[in-house]
Amino acid sequence: MKILPFDIYGDHLDLGRMWTKWIERFERELKYNGCNPSNVESSEIAKMAILIYAGTDVEDLHDTLESPVKPEEVQNDDWTEYAKSKAKLTGYFVPKQCNDFAIYELMKTLPEEYATRLKKAGDKCD
Repeated sequence: MKILPFDIYGDHLDLGRMWTKWIERFERELKYNGCNPSNVESSEIAKMAILIYAGTDVEDLHDTLESPVKPEEVQNDDWTEYAKSKAKLTGYFVPKQCNDFAIYELMKTLPEEYATRLKKAGDKCD
């Protein structure tokens, strides 16, 4: 199965959740193909892969974002090129989820409606 490029123009209130799912699938694909993104030697390849798989829109966005600051809990050896790129993109997309609005949408959905619609609205909530 090929991972589709990440849609940065999707539901703006749901980008954070969608990015989290996309990056999990991507990392699963990396591991399946034998690439360990935490390994320094594989890190550059993993960085290139995330930009190629995510698509040109994400790649252009990546190039315009500032480099992230290394979190204190991350060891220097673990702060690889892939980790920096992932942190940069995650920092951009994850704050785009709005739990309050997602709860509002869920409450607005009538209980008489189909269960799948309620489940879809509930998936947007934390």
